[in-house]
Amino acid sequence: MDVKAVKFDEFNPQTDNWDIYFDRLKFCFEANGVITDSSKRANFFTVCGSRVFETLLALITPRKASEVTFNEIEIVLTKHYSPRPNEISVSFQFYKRDQKHDESAADYIAQLRKLSSGCNFVDVERMLCDRLVCGMRDGRLQYELLKRDKLRYQDVVDAMLSSESAGRDVRMIQVSASVTADTTVAPVLSRTTYTTSPSGSEPMNINAVQSRASIRFCYRCGDRHNGEVRGRRGAARRVPMTGARDLQSSQSPAAPPHDRATPIGAPGIRSVPTPGSLPLVGLWKFPVFRRPEIHFRVEGHPVV
Repeated sequence: MDVKAVKFDEFNPQTDNWDIYFDRLKFCFEANGVITDSSKRANFFTVCGSRVFETLLALITPRKASEVTFNEIEIVLTKHYSPRPNEISVSFQFYKRDQKHDESAADYIAQLRKLSSGCNFVDVERMLCDRLVCGMRDGRLQYELLKRDKLRYQDVVDAMLSSESAGRDVRMIQVSASVTADTTVAPVLSRTTYTTSPSGSEPMNINAVQSRASIRFCYRCGDRHNGEVRGRRGAARRVPMTGARDLQSSQSPAAPPHDRATPIGAPGIRSVPTPGSLPLVGLWKFPVFRRPEIHFRVEGHPVV
């Protein structure tokens, strides 16, 4: 006689699948040695929960719970919680089921097999093979499979799984190769040649020494840099001529003022940008080019 009481989860009609729940319960009875019909019925009433028990009482009324067998309980509750769907409706869902964009091949195959269970197909594997080929997401693999004369269900399944696995491996290799290329190219772009000094105590940058020595002295400021005038595109600008006049008059009184009417050969004023805040005002002279003049005199008097 069975005296053992099993422990099992209550059935939730909102979230649980009745067919899966009841199959698990029967396996639990088998594992715990619950064999007789009365023991199965008593254990089911204990673990099913109050809502399922009330539903069963409503479905078997006017009979009582002790008057029905365990097989009758299974039939009554299965019709209530898991009514058999219409075959035409399920077949329509099966034919329209394509692989989703983010769905793996294994999940797609499992969902198709689940739908086929309610379609009552005569040749289930033939229908699964056709639906897998027509509904797969990989167009290249679909083209290769359609070129074959005879296809079996297992051949299509193996091709889908191996193609998906190979695609993952290729993406992993490409990502690894790109990361390796980034880490190896970056040091080459910033490579600097170093050597030791004659004493061997401190490294010396040859590129910096060679580039520094190859630049000539600037005839404007005396420093080593290229021929571009410092401050031409920077913040240093030519000081207005009025300010240059004031500064020149205060520092070198002998220098004449400079304006647009300064004659040829007269000293002029030029501002030179310097690292400081004020420019240097210098003097320069243009070369003198005079036109030849002819003077006429009559008896020693100039002719006007």
